[in-house]
Amino acid sequence: MGYRSEVAISIYGDVENMVNFEAAYNAAYEELDSEAKASIDDFMTYDDNGFNANCTAFKFHLDSVKWYELYNDVAFLVGLLSIAEDCEVNSEFVRIGEDYDDIETEYSGENVAFNLGVARSIVGI
Repeated sequence: MGYRSEVAISIYGDVENMVNFEAAYNAAYEELDSEAKASIDDFMTYDDNGFNANCTAFKFHLDSVKWYELYNDVAFLVGLLSIAEDCEVNSEFVRIGEDYDDIETEYSGENVAFNLGVARSIVGI
């Protein structure tokens, strides 16, 4: 079955910079092989992933995904963080692995809202 993670990416900013980000996203997407494109297309069908209607935000969230950066689809999604930085928009990335201490967070941009984070709670009591 492989090691699984929950992953969330949020990219947002003003309309002009987000339009530039969307164009860069589309250009990077076109460079993918057909297998990676199919995987990205499948990912975008979950939980309203993708760009919002007014192009001010991009959202990605999946639970129980094999998140290996050697995979072309995962490399593409991780690369969006660099594209966001180049386009001067804000980005947030959180990945929670199966292991208790396997947590990654990355935030970039001038106006990061810190919408994504990790919360722990006690259940079953």
